[in-house]
Amino acid sequence: MAEIHGTCDERFETVREALAANFDAGLEVGASAAVVLDGELVADVWGGVIDDDGTPWQRDTIINVYSTTKGMTALCAHVLMDRGQLDVDAPVARYWPEFAQAGKGDIPVRWLLSHRAGLSAIREPLPIEALYALRYHSFYPWHKEGDYDYLANDQDREMLKWVRAFNRYDLYSKGDGRPDAKALRPYYEDLVNEFFPTPLQW
Repeated sequence: MAEIHGTCDERFETVREALAANFDAGLEVGASAAVVLDGELVADVWGGVIDDDGTPWQRDTIINVYSTTKGMTALCAHVLMDRGQLDVDAPVARYWPEFAQAGKGDIPVRWLLSHRAGLSAIREPLPIEALYALRYHSFYPWHKEGDYDYLANDQDREMLKWVRAFNRYDLYSKGDGRPDAKALRPYYEDLVNEFFPTPLQW
């Protein structure tokens, strides 16, 4: 069984076991999992490495979270709607005046929340390799696990190598420097405290 570090309340030992099973099955290279129940950290486990050099994964290893922020954004938006502080049918520019530039003044908030605003910033025709990389970079079952190959044609398979090459430098990495977790923590704690107050029942 893979070596998993950290702590687990005995009620959540299956979290450790599930993480170890993923490593044993070759589904993980480095990963962590944490569970908070009623304000108590009941599982905090990790294992594996963070890079090709074999640097061990640590308790405070910072990683990208990909689209999990979409769920948080949706929850915050619903809280604001419930408070009467956000109208999803109002133009985005009501809340963010600068957004109205370049003919976007009438786009409603609802379109941002449902991926219908069409805000791609591509200004020049792109080669087909780039189009594949942009279109399929989040299609992990295909380019990471090899699923859905029966739906692909020869061109798709040829372009797959470009998708994989692009994903090493995915859009979720915004800079070369390592983020300062201590500096970022107060910002995110303030957001959580505002939108997810202690009385909230999960």
